[in-house]
Amino acid sequence: MKIIQNRSKKSPMNHRNLVRILSLSIFLSACGGGGGDTTASTSDDAGGSTTTSLSISGAAQKGPLILESTVQIQPLDIRLNPTGQIFSTQVINDFGEFNFSGEITSPYVEIVVEGFFFDELTSELSRSKIALRSFAEVSSKMDVKANLLTTLQVNRLKHLIKNGAPFEEAQSQSISEVLALFNIPSTDISEFTAMDIAGSADSDAILLAASVILMQMATDMSPNSPIAKLTQILAQM
Repeated sequence: MKIIQNRSKKSPMNHRNLVRILSLSIFLSACGGGGGDTTASTSDDAGGSTTTSLSISGAAQKGPLILESTVQIQPLDIRLNPTGQIFSTQVINDFGEFNFSGEITSPYVEIVVEGFFFDELTSELSRSKIALRSFAEVSSKMDVKANLLTTLQVNRLKHLIKNGAPFEEAQSQSISEVLALFNIPSTDISEFTAMDIAGSADSDAILLAASVILMQMATDMSPNSPIAKLTQILAQM
C-alpha cells in the first residue's frame, strides 16, 4: 500500500514554525516525564440520556494514518464509563480521514484510531502502527481529529470532567496544561480536535512542531523502535 506523495494540503514551515520547533526541542530535551492522570471506571448507570443521530467527519494525523487504519468510537456515559457499545469503521484515504453515521445515546465519545502513518521525518511509511486518541462531547454533526495533542489531552480532560468540571472549562484547562508541557501559551487555541497537521493556521503549526519534535525525540532515544518509544513518551508526559 503506497502513501500518496502529492500532499497539496501541506504547506512548508515558516520561520515562526521553526522557532516553535526549537522551543519545543529545548523543553523536551530536559523533560523527565511522569505518570498521566488516570481514573477508575465505575458501573453506575448515568440515566437521563437521549438518542442523538450522530455524524462524525474526522482525521487521524501523526503524519496522516493510512487507508484502512482502524477506527473505534466508544460512547461514554455522563460519568465517563463505557456504555458497552463500540462502533467500528476505517480510514478512507491516505490523508487519515474517516466518517461515521449512527445513533448514539451518550453525552461523550472516545475515538481511537490505529494504523501505520506517513512519517514526516523520513517521508516514508512507518514500520509500526500507532494508536491516537481523541475525546469529544456529542453533537449531531462533529468534526473530530485525533493527533498527538489530543492523545496527550484525553486522560486529563476526562479526569477534570469526572471531578465535576463542565466540559468547556475542562477543555480549556486541559489544553493549557498540555501546551505548558511544550512551553507554548494557549492563547486563541480552543480545541486540539480542530488542528490540521497539513493546515496553515498558527495552531496547525503548533501541532506539526509537536509531532516533529516528539517523533525526533523518540527516534533519538530508540532508533530501532521509535514508535514504541513514542507511545511510551505519550504515556509518561
